[in-house]
Amino acid sequence: MSNAPPPGPAASPFEQHLRDQVILPGRAYTFDMDDGPERAHLAKVGPFGQALEFLESGVQGEYAKADADASAHQRVHRWLARCSIVSGALAVMLAIIQQAVARTIPQWAGFAAVLEGIAALAGLVAVCFGLYVKHDKRWFVHRHVAERLRMIKFLALGQADLWAGQVQEWKSWVEARVADVVKIRKLDPSKQFEEVKDWAKSGEAEPVEPVPPVEPSVAPDILRAGATYYQWKRVEYQARYFETQAGKLRKQVGPLHHWGVWFFFGASLAVLVHLFADWRAAATAGAVHEVWHFVGVWGLAAAALLPVVNLSRRVWIGAFELVHSASLFEAKQRALKALSAQLHRDCENLPATMHHIAHVEHFLEHEHREWLRLLLEAEWFL
Repeated sequence: MSNAPPPGPAASPFEQHLRDQVILPGRAYTFDMDDGPERAHLAKVGPFGQALEFLESGVQGEYAKADADASAHQRVHRWLARCSIVSGALAVMLAIIQQAVARTIPQWAGFAAVLEGIAALAGLVAVCFGLYVKHDKRWFVHRHVAERLRMIKFLALGQADLWAGQVQEWKSWVEARVADVVKIRKLDPSKQFEEVKDWAKSGEAEPVEPVPPVEPSVAPDILRAGATYYQWKRVEYQARYFETQAGKLRKQVGPLHHWGVWFFFGASLAVLVHLFADWRAAATAGAVHEVWHFVGVWGLAAAALLPVVNLSRRVWIGAFELVHSASLFEAKQRALKALSAQLHRDCENLPATMHHIAHVEHFLEHEHREWLRLLLEAEWFL
């Protein structure tokens, strides 16, 4: 991904700093919400820097707690999903294998049955534990709270009160919205989930167009610093995140994506092998009959196993949204790069900057609602 600035005003030292910082691996997950390395630059743009200090004190702490909780629940959810899928698939496959072993190598049938039982028990325990603890729903709720707090931080930068110098009114706006989101974490767990579901199904079709202050109280250099901050901290960082995630997901799903047709072909071929072997077994006797009987039984087992493997592959992909998310991430990355170019071009124009911030935040809010709805519709989300 190119890190060169789009056409527009020449890069300031602050913008160059942000361009250098956004690509650092150590800030891959903290760049947008952590302004520590930017404090020296922000100290030079007094009112805007002070506004960010307020956002850090009023938003960052609650965001960090929600983000940590969401990440913890997501890790457990992913572990349980992997365990359930793998052990469940193994249990079914071993059941098929056990039947084939009993007809061809009977002395090994007991061992195969033990393995089948272990896999089935592991899958059952993982599923039951997941249903009881509901880590998927807890991840869902806490991730939503964290993302809403992230939205508040950046939407606050496009408020007219901030640029009109009405600092107290602006702070009250931020505090009210933070309180409205944080209260979700204090609800009963069942009500938390319903609250987020209702929010996911709502939303404005179009962004609310901001009204610029009649008498802006902002110097041109401070306005440009604010626009530059928003461009790199919000838009470029989010575009980079989408691109990185799309690449990771494509890499994960690449070897699996087109295997379905080959599994179907293999199962059909195995059926033909089974039929041919049964025909030959019926026409022969002795050692030759035993060989064809062995081939026929294992051909039938393969015909049953391959669809199970393919179904497990599809469940694995669906459980982690791999293909769908990769496609969405790529499309959204392209859209954000276009919005970033517009912000850079208009970084010295307050009405245009406020307009762009409103549209970016509406775009990302819609993206978050869409992500929530996709999770709610996923087969594995119970």
